[in-house]
Amino acid sequence: MRIINNFRKTTFLVFIAVTILVSLIFVLVLGEESATSTSPKKLRVGVFESRAIAVAFAASKYNTFSQDLMKEYKDAEAKGDKKRMDELKQKGEKLQDKLHRQGFGNAPVDDLLVYIKDSFPEIAKKSGVDVIVSGVVYNNSSVEIIDITGEIVKPFNPSEKTLKIIEELRKHPPIEWDKFPIKD
Repeated sequence: MRIINNFRKTTFLVFIAVTILVSLIFVLVLGEESATSTSPKKLRVGVFESRAIAVAFAASKYNTFSQDLMKEYKDAEAKGDKKRMDELKQKGEKLQDKLHRQGFGNAPVDDLLVYIKDSFPEIAKKSGVDVIVSGVVYNNSSVEIIDITGEIVKPFNPSEKTLKIIEELRKHPPIEWDKFPIKD
């Protein structure tokens, strides 16, 4: 009888030890999961003022359109090529209208961003953003919007004067499309 009691006692103690061990493992696993499953990281989206891109571009080394057009016009004028002069004048007016729409309206600036596209990874890293877009129509609470306009114009090497123009421009809403073309 004593052997049976010792056997039962040993079995009971083993059962208690296994139960405690399983409970400890369960608590450790759950504790580790809850420690690693904090609230999800917010997506950080960098946005910029497209008008600032246009203004920075216009005063940059990348903007050779106007100079090239003027050179072509003077060459056509020297040759007396009236037809070419008219074509270049129309091209210049269209270019001016486009730059006005980009600089004072909200026309896309993709054609200007091409010049600084190699800077985007560094801009994103420096600004701490995952994505760069020109604007956001909607976002939920899992998205954090960060204005990176100041960083994204830097590759155009804007002067202090250009930066002041950009700063002043941002105080005003974009001009409506029906107000274009802007006449001097």
